[in-house]
Amino acid sequence: MTLYSDIALNADSVYLNEAGTLSISSLIELSGLTQLELDGLIDIGVITPIMPSIAAAPYFQLRYIVTTQTARRLIDDFELDLNGMLLAMTLIEQIKLLEQQLGTAPIKRSAPAQLEMDLAC
Repeated sequence: MTLYSDIALNADSVYLNEAGTLSISSLIELSGLTQLELDGLIDIGVITPIMPSIAAAPYFQLRYIVTTQTARRLIDDFELDLNGMLLAMTLIEQIKLLEQQLGTAPIKRSAPAQLEMDLAC
């Protein structure tokens, strides 16, 4: 697991993967979210800290930069309050999960005659 410092995050580009991590303060800075907004995303499970213990400051996977920036854009673009943003982010995550399930599920094909009967009803 690679821990990226604030200096590395200020570079032109960072490879967003599950191996690299960043601190909660860096995630707040990069996303533009408040501590309360970030805590809300953690509480509903949209983002998950790597080290969720109370004693240590939590760290997050780099891929959550995109998630938190999406949350910030929802707040800014649609003038959502905290609850609206959390609802929208929950729905976005559910859509992603359904898309993954559809991508891996076998396609059920109906016989043409059965399809015509279904449409006639």
